[in-house]
Formats: sequence, C-alpha cells, structure tokens
Amino acid sequence: MKKIFISITALAIIIFLSLGCAEKYTFDAPNYKYHTYKEQISSFYLNNQRGDEITFIGKQYYYVFNQNTKEFIDFFKNRDFLKLKQKNLSKIKIIVDEKNGVHSNFLAMFDNESLTEVQKSWINSHHYIKGRGPNSTYIKVYHINGKRYRDTPKENIKVERLKSLIHLDIEEETL
Repeated sequence: MKKIFISITALAIIIFLSLGCAEKYTFDAPNYKYHTYKEQISSFYLNNQRGDEITFIGKQYYYVFNQNTKEFIDFFKNRDFLKLKQKNLSKIKIIVDEKNGVHSNFLAMFDNESLTEVQKSWINSHHYIKGRGPNSTYIKVYHINGKRYRDTPKENIKVERLKSLIHLDIEEETL
C-alpha cells in the first residue's frame, strides 16, 4: 500500500509539473538568406607588421584574414614547396555575414602518392590527418576569420601574384 501511495504521489507531481507550472521558452532564430557569388583571387600579401595577417585580393572584393591565421599563413608560405594547386583546396567555404565579417574553412588535401618524403614529413609535422590505406589522402581544415572590403587597400604594399587564379564560391548571408 505504501509503494502504491508513493508511486501515485510521484506520478501526480510529474503531471502537475508538466501541465504548466514551468514557463515555456521559445527561441526565434533570425531568418538568414544566403546567396552565392563567384570570386577569383589573383594575388595576396602578408602583413607581418600587424601580426599574422593575410590579404587575398579578388576581382570584386579583398579579404583580410587576421584571426586564427598563423598555421594557414605557414601553409600558404610553403605552397610552392607543397606544389599547391586548386585541387588541393577542394572544399573552400567562405561565409560573409551582414557586417562583412568573413568566416572561412579551407580544406587542404594531398594525395599520398603525389608527395615526396620531405613533403610528407612537413605535412606530418603540421598535424594533418591521414586516411586509412596506403594510397590515402592527408587532410587538414583551416578555420580563419577576418573582414571583407570593397575598395582596394590604400596602403603602399607589395602584392605577390599567384601562379594561377584561385576560384571561390562565396556564400553571403543577410537578414
């Protein structure tokens, strides 16, 4: 009898609490809209005076990345040594928010078969993840953030041209 009373009391408390004694909380997420545009990056420069900052100059905008860039800049400085091509940056996602903030994920991929032992040593020392199997791929995701600007930089800078254009699909989000 005592077990039945405790069970009924516990059930009554649970029903009582679920019937509206607790305040309901709803969250209205902002309704973002996205559109994609194509960008061609033809040149870049490194600004060591401002710390670890890299600027990519595109046809429509220029993009200044200055957050979480140290590893990416090291990767980019070694692009000739790694024989970097567009296919090695196969999944690039850049999102531009409503305040022109740029949030980017660069997925760097290298086939095991196409790398020399010296290149593999560099990749391993930079914490790339190797897939399973002898002919697998090394991958690493670089997350970098910064700002997008429409005007060209007004500073007196030495711009370094890329050997080939980097083609990007940029997602722009607006409210």
